[in-house]
Amino acid sequence: MGLFTKKEVCPICGTKLKGDLLLKIKDNVTLCKTCSASVNMESSLIALQSVEDIRRHLNYRAQNKEKFDAFQTNLEVKVGAYIFKTDETQHVWYCTANKKDKNPPLFLYSEIVGCQYTENGEPCIEEEKKPGLRGLFGEKKEPVLIRSMKLHICLDNPYIQNIYIELLDLNDEIKSDSMKYKSNRKAAAKVIEALGGMQSCDQRMRITAAQKAAQIPQKEDRYLDEESILIEEEAGKEDSTE
Repeated sequence: MGLFTKKEVCPICGTKLKGDLLLKIKDNVTLCKTCSASVNMESSLIALQSVEDIRRHLNYRAQNKEKFDAFQTNLEVKVGAYIFKTDETQHVWYCTANKKDKNPPLFLYSEIVGCQYTENGEPCIEEEKKPGLRGLFGEKKEPVLIRSMKLHICLDNPYIQNIYIELLDLNDEIKSDSMKYKSNRKAAAKVIEALGGMQSCDQRMRITAAQKAAQIPQKEDRYLDEESILIEEEAGKEDSTE
């Protein structure tokens, strides 16, 4: 009977299911190899997606491709194995470890929630430089062995909520006074500064949009009042002629 059993097909494109690396979504539904490869979201979210959710996601990915094809790089930072780029024209950015990716997920300025930098698993805050003799003749810190330098970017995006960037290779160890350490800290600082700048830009755009929206009803009301006055005047003229 197995010879005559109808093969399962992909619910998205109708292709017969075959091969490995196939994704399973809600209700244990399986996607074909092509549709599985087109999905780009956090693995924890995939099993929660319905067929309609996947269709919406693939449409979202198609729009993402159009934006990426029109991407104009204003800032590029190599941070660890990742490339971080921004586009001030479209107000989008991305961060990927795959330099050959022809459709990396793009994120809006408004989707940035925050960013945290950690060393050896502990949050690290940039120390304030203190002037005076103490900085010259005392409190000089001994170099620390660093095994992990990580950026965690939090996002408000329906498909990707977290980006983790490890600046050191696996099993790599460096000292906090080394050139590599300083170079990595500088790259991380550039990314954090860029994210903060994008958040500020989004806030300014929101304020400007709100101000414009607040002015529109006032203008419309004025135009409506003028139009109603004209209608009343025309009606008065017609009454007088009768």
